Amino acid sequence: TKNLLQPLLRYRDDFDFMKQHTLIKFDTLFARGQYKIFACFLTNTKPEHGEVFAYWNYYNFASATEFYDYVTECLDRSYYYTGVDVKYGDELLTLSTCDFSMEDLRFVVIARKVREGESAAVDPAQFIANRGNDDNGFMKRKLFAAYYKLMNGGAGFGGRKWDPAYVKGYSAYITT
Repeated sequence: TKNLLQPLLRYRDDFDFMKQHTLIKFDTLFARGQYKIFACFLTNTKPEHGEVFAYWNYYNFASATEFYDYVTECLDRSYYYTGVDVKYGDELLTLSTCDFSMEDLRFVVIARKVREGESAAVDPAQFIANRGNDDNGFMKRKLFAAYYKLMNGGAGFGGRKWDPAYVKGYSAYITT
């Protein structure tokens, strides 16, 4: 009965569930869609609790820079690295639900549409859990000040851990 009212939270709580449910099917009146999950994260909605990542404001990217900034924020915060690559021009799907582990949090799942001619298969054996702290006691995921204080003894984000190969064009983006 865990998370019956918020099934999306199973992606937060259960690594095995994530490995078994790697694809989101989302159909419209005009087309069928399949989306590969590339990030799942927790975010804050109140500035007084620390940095707010306004993921809901990103739906059309005016430039590759805006896209890379967004994807970087998603991957920095992600509970998992799925190895699913993304590139500028991909269609993204965002699913979000309330998370009550603290006041006014959201849990977010981001996926990219399966490209034309691409297999919908994802290899869960490649998934990496990004939970807990690194060897120096810093949080592996990027969160916000109130979470670090309450749940992590004040130790903040330990820095980027994901492979830049997950984001096509990212290496060129960070060197310019």
